Amino acid sequence: MTRATSGDVLAERIAAAVREHPAVERLDAGPLGVVATHLPGQRVHGVRAGEAGEPVEIAVVLRMTGPLPELTGELRALVRGIAGDVAVHVTVTDITTPDDPSTVDIDRPGGSGTRVR
Repeated sequence: MTRATSGDVLAERIAAAVREHPAVERLDAGPLGVVATHLPGQRVHGVRAGEAGEPVEIAVVLRMTGPLPELTGELRALVRGIAGDVAVHVTVTDITTPDDPSTVDIDRPGGSGTRVR
């Protein structure tokens, strides 16, 4: 059995917390699939985290439920609550509105394999 490193556990904890935020439609690995943490046998799409104390990058599709700076600020605070006082880079790869249901692209890394519309 492969033992997880602290960066692995950190990435998984951050991904779970970010997915729970009410404005987050989903995590996204970005157009080239580079925002990810590689784990034994899998990848955590949408979160790039190394060891404790290193900068963290997240990429998300957001529901437009408020001002963008406020939403990204909430996500930074959420990630810092898990990772500590580190730089947190938030990339918003797409935005949905309340009257526009989420579109998940099957061509994007981390997509669910369904296309809406």
